[in-house]
Amino acid sequence: MRAAVIDLLSRLDELEDPAEEERVRAQLLELLAELSGPPQPDRFRFEELLEADFSGDPLITTEQHMAEREPGQPVYARIDTLDTVVAEHPFEVTVGLTTVLDPELFSTVMDLPPGDQRITVHVTADGISLEPGQVWRHELHVKDDEPLPSVTLRLKAEPQLAEEREARIQALYLHHGHTIGFGSRSLIVTRGADVQPELVPTTPEAEGVLALPRGLPAPDLTIDIRRGRFPGELMWVFDTSHDLPVPDEAPITSVGDAPREYARSLILRANAREGQSDLFAFLRGIGKEIAEAMPPEWTALLAAVADRVGRPPLVQILSEEPHIPWELAWLDERIDPEAPGFLAAQACVGRWLLSERNPPWPAPPAVDGERMAAIWGEYAAPGWQRLLAAEDEGRALQARFGAAHVPATLDDVTRCLEGAPQADVLHFAVHGHYDPGGGMDGLVLTDQRTLDPTVVRGMDLPHRPFVFLNACQVGMGREVLGDYGGMAMALVKAGASAVVAPLWSIDDQHAARVALEFYAEIQAGAQPADVLRRARAADGPEPSRASGTCFAYQFFGHPAMRLSLANGSSQL
Repeated sequence: MRAAVIDLLSRLDELEDPAEEERVRAQLLELLAELSGPPQPDRFRFEELLEADFSGDPLITTEQHMAEREPGQPVYARIDTLDTVVAEHPFEVTVGLTTVLDPELFSTVMDLPPGDQRITVHVTADGISLEPGQVWRHELHVKDDEPLPSVTLRLKAEPQLAEEREARIQALYLHHGHTIGFGSRSLIVTRGADVQPELVPTTPEAEGVLALPRGLPAPDLTIDIRRGRFPGELMWVFDTSHDLPVPDEAPITSVGDAPREYARSLILRANAREGQSDLFAFLRGIGKEIAEAMPPEWTALLAAVADRVGRPPLVQILSEEPHIPWELAWLDERIDPEAPGFLAAQACVGRWLLSERNPPWPAPPAVDGERMAAIWGEYAAPGWQRLLAAEDEGRALQARFGAAHVPATLDDVTRCLEGAPQADVLHFAVHGHYDPGGGMDGLVLTDQRTLDPTVVRGMDLPHRPFVFLNACQVGMGREVLGDYGGMAMALVKAGASAVVAPLWSIDDQHAARVALEFYAEIQAGAQPADVLRRARAADGPEPSRASGTCFAYQFFGHPAMRLSLANGSSQL
């Protein structure tokens, strides 16, 4: 029946005979009365739609969208279209800004700067293409007489074999290189007009929040990675804060249907080569494999950005795909010839996510690390190697930065995460284990118990600590019910302002050196992403040292985030 409505709406646009138009309107009203059932609050009535100036908006009236915006009033994404469309039939989507939160739409909350503004919106859709003459990227001019601008795109779903499928139309909102908002709407695509769909579009649980730090320099390059139509398919959106051309259409690549297995294999093979002479060649090979899974546009764009800024560029990765460590992508033409070719050794890289379910709270632009807690202990149980260097690492943090010692037992660690003692910086020097399908996944503690990411996900960290996980394998992401999971992301979603975590097993002596040098440079005024970049580059372009520890770390946060530390005099 929905398909019949769509077909009649399409015919209505093309009719010139008033009598025929009236007859089609009557048919539409009859069908819509059957579909709509009892009236629903806050939804656009199709009877009103037929009397309105149709612009592809079946839910919220133009008057609602164009209501005057009060100063400081939150703004949401606007993505208006039909619930069901037919493959190979054109349809319209209106994208813009609104003060009315559409219950059928996932949207972050956007706090727009005051005054006359130009907002860039980049639209993507899986398995849906543009009609001729249309573009994906638009500029919205926010001004006094048009505070909530919008633009209408004409799209067409691609042919499909399935009777019906769910698709997503997404919009990324940017302001001078800053990602300020994100919206996503689901719709059903049927193979033909005679197909009556059984699926209904997925609706969000609640509104989201802006999931990126504010008040920081804009990233030089933002890489937004979205899931596509098919398993393993990825859509890429690029943006830069500089006046450089970026692709209008999102390039599409594939990582195959087993990225989780690839991540697990990477960990096992990297662990097996620690201390071996072929370690760097192995990591470089991994980097080249990852680079080949990225669209070719990224290397030229990164080079252009680096040439423009004359320093290691700030790169923000926003990824729905949790398994692939894009930070290891290899650059054959390096920005810094004295550093290895890994992306995160050539640029200051921060990773974050745009999750449509329970997105993380906005991270602060800076963390005042006046209070530090160091979690460490003595592993005496059989089967777990004692981490002598980690114990020394914990004592050094106490002596140099006034860190409070938290014993690495589950009860003590849980209390610490809950705020006793309250700390602005949490540093873990413990064992870790990545096994999302097994019984031991997360931080392995001295009492032989494991702090699982799911437990952390169930906690709140309202004091927004900076977290450094010097524990094996806990940086790797995973999928939890189709969403981004893993220990690092569990901490971010619980409220951490940023997280440093390694992808594979790390040597405790090298890890202790990296951590202590990290905090020393932070105390001297450096920024976390840049400190980690320089750690990866410290041994030159072709490291001879047979340890992959410095390359294992990922940084979950904004690439320009600032962290300050006490001088060692403060105690918790």
